Amino acid sequence: MSISPRVVVKDKDKFVKLHMHLENSSQDEIYGRIVFVIIDPKKRKTKIQEKILLECLSKIDKYYNYEIKNNVLLGRYIVDGNFYFSEGKVRSETYKTDFFDVVN
Repeated sequence: MSISPRVVVKDKDKFVKLHMHLENSSQDEIYGRIVFVIIDPKKRKTKIQEKILLECLSKIDKYYNYEIKNNVLLGRYIVDGNFYFSEGKVRSETYKTDFFDVVN
């Protein structure tokens, strides 16, 4: 997963782009959903999710815009990105560094 920009300027930047790259190396289609949970500095959660179909032996890149509103809080926002499917879930390999900061 990637996040851009990592530092968001309040009242200037309009969104943060979240990117999830998935690969299916099996001979079977995989139906699941991408889920991002964005946790603000007050520990409130916002969820972005989309159902997707991964064709067999395929790769997919999905991009999402998280809107930066006028009343955004300053501080660090943690992003927990996962792919859920019938066999379980796959967590973002970069989950320890999946965050962005909102500054003045």
